[in-house]
Amino acid sequence: MLTRREQFVRGTEAPAGSPEEGGTVLHVITDLDRGGAEAMLVRLVVAAQQRGSVNNVVVSLLDGGPHVTRLREAGIEVHSLGLDRFTHLPGAFIKLVRLMRQVRPDLVMTWLYHADLMGTFAAIMSGVGVRRVIWNVRCSNLDFTRCAWTTRRIVSVLSWLSPLPRLVSVNSKAGRRAHETLGYRPQGWMLLPNGLDVEEYRPDGRDRVLVRSELGLDATTFAVGVIARADPQKDHATLLEAAKLVSARCPHIRFVLVGRNTDGLPRLDRVMALGERPDIPRLLRGMDVVVLSSAYGEGTPNVLAEAMATGVPCVTTDVGDAAVLVEDSGLIISPRNPEELAGAIEILVSEAEQARSLRGQRARETILRWHSLEHATTKYDELCNIVLHPELAKRSAEHGVAA
Repeated sequence: MLTRREQFVRGTEAPAGSPEEGGTVLHVITDLDRGGAEAMLVRLVVAAQQRGSVNNVVVSLLDGGPHVTRLREAGIEVHSLGLDRFTHLPGAFIKLVRLMRQVRPDLVMTWLYHADLMGTFAAIMSGVGVRRVIWNVRCSNLDFTRCAWTTRRIVSVLSWLSPLPRLVSVNSKAGRRAHETLGYRPQGWMLLPNGLDVEEYRPDGRDRVLVRSELGLDATTFAVGVIARADPQKDHATLLEAAKLVSARCPHIRFVLVGRNTDGLPRLDRVMALGERPDIPRLLRGMDVVVLSSAYGEGTPNVLAEAMATGVPCVTTDVGDAAVLVEDSGLIISPRNPEELAGAIEILVSEAEQARSLRGQRARETILRWHSLEHATTKYDELCNIVLHPELAKRSAEHGVAA
């Protein structure tokens, strides 16, 4: 019997193979700051550029971001449209249309809602055409009451426009379900899973000792890592309530918060907040457990895959496809429940070290099999083939992708 993960992956497969004659893919994304979608785009296009399977050009609606340097160092052309305020929208849109006419891409791949909308209209105005556009959905059931009104309106427009692009790709089954509920009705859906460099994210005993020493964690301290920006979606309020409960019963525990604005969260005795850090793979090696306390909106959370690849077991809320990813290597709890979160952490605190080690081994094996960068780039090539090689359309339909 197939596992839920196998059913998901096999149910959305497309024809294998790299784009035989290459082509140019123009990626449009909201920004190149740190974030799951941004990191995934960078990993894919750098790997594709190294393979020479396609030529990639990246366009950011906003200026700057830490990923710009990495992309350019990999020989990838990067453009920024300077869309930092609403009044700059007409000028940024004209720049994007002109750039599309100049590059003449064979495929336009858009990432995140604002880029989906702007990239689609620019493809129409530039003559590229919507049949060469693929949207990327990298989240699930966002709480739109916490989003800007412009985001809510854009998603409403996108649901109406959703039959136009050639495909909508998703990184989670939950993301597809959530957007179908919002009214998305594309010509076809396809899986583009998150993928990691499993050599970058790997266990390393030496790093573990060094990281724990730097953080002041001795051998008896149980370290709980929380890698997430301070944002209502990530629900640090529930996490901090759980931390109070656990700390009262487990004095040898420490919570390590990493992410943008976490250093501005309320201070607790056994909680240290490091703010935004560039050395996440290294920090993960010093943790005993990683927790994701998100309340909504996740697709397939990158942080869980990163921790699992590093051999660290996870406790996660049942959001997006987190439960499919973690399965029996970690613990799944319901969102917004501090008592349940505290109880799950305490289960892992009380487990024998060997049992936690086995969880970590199972977690890494899962990532090696389903979420390696090699696996993701194969899926990326398959996705590109749908547009770059229309002769594969019939075979694609047979695998669940609309022709």
